[in-house]
This record gives sequence, C-alpha cells and structure tokens, in this order.
Amino acid sequence: QRLDAPSDPAETAPAAAAGPRYGPWQIRVAMIGIGVGGALSMLYELVWVRLVAIVFGSSTQSFSLMLVSFIAGIALGGALVAWDLKRRPDRDPFWAFGWVELGIGASVLAIVPLYERLPTLFAAIQSTLSNTDGAFRLLQASEALVLLGLMVVPTTLIGVTLPLATRICVANLSDLGRGVGSVFAVNTVGTLVGASSTGLVLIPLLGLQPVLYIGAFSSLALGVVLLLAAGMSRQRAGQLAAALAVLYALFTVSAGPWDYSVLTAGFFQPQLEAFGAEGYDSVRARMQTGKILFQADGADTTVVVYESAEGERFLKVNGKTDASNTLEDMRTQLMLGHLPLLLHPGDPKRVFVVGLGSGVTAGAVIQHPETSVDVVELSRAVVHAARYFDDVNAGALDSPRVNLRLGDAKDNLLLDDVKYDVVISEPSNPWIAGIAQLFTVEWFQVVDAHLADDGILVQWLQIYSLDDESLSRTLRTIGAVFDHVTVWRFNASDTLLVASRQPLRADRELLARRLAVPGVSGQLAPQALGTPEALLLNQVLSGATVRARFPAVPPLHRDVYPWLEYKAPRSLFRGDSPTLVDALDERFVPAPGNPLMIGAVVRESPLDRDQIAALRETAGRAGGSRLLASMDAALLPPAGAGLDYAAWTGNTAVLDLEAIASLPTAPDPELCVALYKRVSERVRTAVSVVWLPDAAPLDALVTRCVGGPPEKMGPIQVDFAELLLTLGRPDRARQVATHARKRGLPAPLADRADRVLAGAGSPRQK
Repeated sequence: QRLDAPSDPAETAPAAAAGPRYGPWQIRVAMIGIGVGGALSMLYELVWVRLVAIVFGSSTQSFSLMLVSFIAGIALGGALVAWDLKRRPDRDPFWAFGWVELGIGASVLAIVPLYERLPTLFAAIQSTLSNTDGAFRLLQASEALVLLGLMVVPTTLIGVTLPLATRICVANLSDLGRGVGSVFAVNTVGTLVGASSTGLVLIPLLGLQPVLYIGAFSSLALGVVLLLAAGMSRQRAGQLAAALAVLYALFTVSAGPWDYSVLTAGFFQPQLEAFGAEGYDSVRARMQTGKILFQADGADTTVVVYESAEGERFLKVNGKTDASNTLEDMRTQLMLGHLPLLLHPGDPKRVFVVGLGSGVTAGAVIQHPETSVDVVELSRAVVHAARYFDDVNAGALDSPRVNLRLGDAKDNLLLDDVKYDVVISEPSNPWIAGIAQLFTVEWFQVVDAHLADDGILVQWLQIYSLDDESLSRTLRTIGAVFDHVTVWRFNASDTLLVASRQPLRADRELLARRLAVPGVSGQLAPQALGTPEALLLNQVLSGATVRARFPAVPPLHRDVYPWLEYKAPRSLFRGDSPTLVDALDERFVPAPGNPLMIGAVVRESPLDRDQIAALRETAGRAGGSRLLASMDAALLPPAGAGLDYAAWTGNTAVLDLEAIASLPTAPDPELCVALYKRVSERVRTAVSVVWLPDAAPLDALVTRCVGGPPEKMGPIQVDFAELLLTLGRPDRARQVATHARKRGLPAPLADRADRVLAGAGSPRQK
C-alpha cells in the first residue's frame, strides 16, 4: 500500500455541500439575480454618492466617507450571513435570497423622504461644533455615522446577497472554484453595466429620485422572481407582487418630489450653517419665497438655477454657488474676461476659458474687437443653466466668436496645438474633489506651453474658506512656472492672479482707449471701473512682492501630492480667511515708492480732490474697508485754502478737529495724548497710493501740546515725525524730531528720532 494513499476510500469522493441542491434552471436564475443585484447595488451607490455631494459638499473626504459607509454595510452583511449559515446550515439560501432582495427594495424606499431633510440635519450638527481641526474630525465622524445609519439596512442586505448566491450555485466542493468564480464574474459584469448605465444614461435622462425609485422597484421585482424560482406558488407570488405594487405606488405618490431649493441650499458652507440649522420647516418656507428656474441631474453634477424673491439668480453645482448675477459675483466674472485683455501688451485675439459658469466671462471677452474664445465646460447641465443668464452674459452662447467644448480643460489643451494670447481659469473652489488639479505645477506648465510669448494667464482663487498656508502655496506654485505674478482684488471674496513671462506695465493711454470701446465701457462703467485709475486701483500685490514673499520653493502643489484638495475642506469647515492679502496690500504704500501699476500712473499725473472722491465708490467695491476708510471725506484736503474746519462736516472726525481748534495754548497733557491717538490713527490709515492726507490738523495739535511734559510729549513728537516722513514732508519731520531730541528722549525713542533724521537727510544727533 502506498504511503500517500488515503486510508478511507470515502475521502476520494467529492464532499457534498450542506443544504439543498438546485436544478440547472434555478442556478441560472440565481446567476441572473446576482448579476442584476450587482447592477442595482452600483445604481444605489452612484445615487448616494451624488446625494452626499449635494448634502455634505463635493470634497474628497465626503466621497470617501460615503464609500466607507457603503462598504462597511456590505462587509457587515457578509459577516452576518456567514454566521447565520454556520448556525443554520439547513437554511434554504434561495428563499433567503428572494426575501433579502425584497428587503433591499423596501429599505431603499423607506429612506427616500429622509434625503431632503439631511441638509438641515447636517447644518444643525455643524453649528454645534467649534471651528477647530479636532471639531473637523468630529464632524467627519458624525457624517460617517449619519451615512451609516441611513444606509446600514440596504447595504447590509446587499452584502448578504453574494454569499447566498454563491451557496446556491456551489453544490459540491469539487465545483467550488468554478462556482465561486462564475458568481463573482456575473456580479462584476452586473456592477459594470449598472455603473455605466446609471451614470451615463439613467441619471442624466431621468434624474436622481426617479432612478432611485427604479432601483427600488427592480429590487422588489427581482425578489418576487427569486421567490418563484425558490418554489413559491404562482398564486402567492402574484398576490405578493400586487401588494408590493400598490404599496410602491402609494409610497411614491405620497412622498412627492424632493424640494431641490432645500436639497441644494449648500448648508455645508459655514456662512449658511446657522440658516440651515433653523430646522427643515423654517428653511423650506424661506427657500420657497424664491423659485427654481432650472434643475438637472447631469452625468457628474446636479445643477440648479435658483432665483430669490429679490431677483438674484444663483447657478449652483452640487449645492455650491458657482455663478450669480449679484453685484459682487458680476464684478469677478466680468473682470476675469476684461482684465487680461485690458492689460495685454500686444493685440490679443485668441482666448481660452476654463469653465463656462454663467457665461458672463465669455461674454466679456467678446466685447473686445476681433477676439474669439474657446470655452471648455465639463458639465452639459451647466451649459443649459447658462441660458438663464443670457441677460447678463451678452448672449455669449449664441455668438459665433464663442466656441463651446464639453470635456476636461487639461485634456483639451494637451490635445490641441493652438497658442492662446490669454488663458482664463475660473474653476470652482479647490476643496471640491478634482478641482485642486487646476492649481498644480503640472496644470500651470500645460497652460504655459499653450500661451503665446506675450500671453497672460488669469487664475481665479477665492479669498474665503482658505487659510494663509493654502494661499501661500498656491502663489508659490504658480510662481514656479511664471516669472511674474500679480494679485488683484475686485471684491471682498475673490482674488485674480495675473501671471505672465514678462512684467506687465500700465500704459494709461492704451488702457483708456480699450476702456472706451462701447461694449467694454457698457459693462464696466456701471461697475465704477470705467477709468484707468479705477481699474488699476484693484491691484493689491506687485510682482516684486509676490516673488519676495512667496518664492517658488518646495513644497509646491503637485498632481502626485494634491495637498490642497485635502487641506481646503478643513479651511471650509473652519471658515478661514487669509490675512496675507490685507497685511501686504500695497495700495497703502505712498505713490513715490509704490510698485503697483497705479503707483506709476499717479506719479506721472497726481489725482486732484474730485478724482479721489470719485474713486471712493470703487474703493468700497474693491475689497477691504481699509481702502474705503483711507478715502474718508473728513480727511480730504479742504476745497478752500487753509484749515477750514467748518468745511469738514458730516463725519465723526469733525468733533476731534473742532476740539483741536479750540484747545488752549497749553492744554492738559492727558487730553493731548487722547486726541493725538484718535486723529493720528485716522491720518495714518488714510495714507494710500492715491493720495496723502492733510496733516495740518495733527500738526496744529502737536504744536499746541509741545509745551507739555517731555515724558508725555516726546513719544507724540517722535511718532508725528515718523508720520510726516511717510507723508512726504521731510523738512517738517526734521524740525519735529530735532525739537524732541533737544528736550531729551530715552534710548528707544532717541533711536527712532535718529532714524527719522537720517530719512529726512539730517546727520545723526550726538
């Protein structure tokens, strides 16, 4: 006897699988069932992915949490069925398969009414959390729990189906490999068919809610078919099918359509979370004061055009407003198109625009003579939505000079050899999954390769829901490709990064001619941007400052390390706002040494009082209350000669000025200090590239108070001398600093006085 021969001949016989055995036709039905079940599982997953993007935002984190919740439910289902079959090996898996499919359909239907309430639920959760990274992790955990709680029943049941189908189709251990392989192959084919047909056909054709209803109906029907194959009588199966059909019809009619005004309100954004936390009924009543003009569930996004009761229209993509006809958004959309064509040193003709949005930017481009524009838009639904902005986009969609393409912007450029004079990139916010790829070194390199020698790139970047680190890395990244980058700000929310190979210089006469073109002036004059000075006043950082403060050194934002895509959602949650733009704003540098384009213009032709006053409206829209404050009428030079205090009326500062005028020759030192602090702060903040405020009232105050105690008047004199130097009055600064030095100063103040004297051209005091 061979040593390796089995001791028991029974061991050579194939072991039978536990449980009942099925005929070939039943196995075929089970195979078809698991294939259809795989297709339906992908249908549910795609619909849930889209709903999560609308409710929680389209970030990578939200997508990942949805996927984790979906897979966790499937894993739980697999574990439960393994435990149950081990406990009850005689259980008939075919009957269980049928009832499970019925359970999937019923549970999917049961949660349909809840989706519409999720935005307000999420807003309520978010409103209770502090704006910290720890709270962000807590929010993500809360989101996962909400998703898991919502999907746990259908996903667990979906996880049960594959083991059951495998148990049905594997009768003997000898058939184990072939049987399992066949079941998994059919299921995989089903998931492929379900994913492609749902994403590319069903959702764009029917919409999210009808597709979810189709899925639930199909699961119920599949369950009845499987029960018939398992041995249920036709009569009983018919009764079950009729009962399910009636219940299905009653449910779908009573549930009604989702209210997309609530569903797409975007309560995941910090500025809206308190509004969303008011509760579903309150939110719905408020949103219904407006109306939805357009709604489409496209292949990749849900697009809505919502009009408020005040007539403001918003184009929303997955709940995030990407365009509107509001004053602030119109300025950004218009200037994305106009700014590069106004600044271009040559004769720009060909323009490439990333993202259609409302079509306003493309409409702005074609206001310039002989320009043509290629617009690449990823979503067909956005193209249809843009029609509702024809009144503000200059009919861009019907213009023969606008060539609209559907697809990915980067792919379009890589497949095209055209050189463009201008590239305008206006994607959505970088916290949205995939958008951060339009802020990488590789993207800017592609743009650079398709720009003409004197070409210009304008890159939009929001100044809200972004921190200083993200802004800094973005500027460093674009600076790694383009030698010259300037920063512009036309409202409080957005920045435009203007990048080129050569430095751009302001040609006032050329700007004036381009601004005078009828189509251009018609769009910009109502925005108070119709003059070269009004336009250039919106530049906030020069190329020299960007190079010095944001050198192109690692770490940069790259395709292989999309740091911004994962960082930006945290900034969105915290409600971050970068401080660097305000801190470095060069509009507050006096004209003599100002590196901005407006500085060059003002140096050539200083502005008079009327021109300065006319710019105040522009300053108010140009982002930053500091600039508006710097043009305070109370500190403008009086219309007449001398210190006509009576002419400086209508402002709270007049009280300070009147107090100065009525001071005695030797006023109380404490009063001097208090008045000096108030008025000097007003004067100091008024210094800008456009004008230097009149320091005469402050000079009068210091002159009256100089006889006070040196320990109190010394700091005032030194500070005033520094301010005079800033205001371009070195002679008077020298007088004040010299007088202070003669009266005696402690070491730190003496050093400051010496620096004033050196700056005013005087030798250091002994």
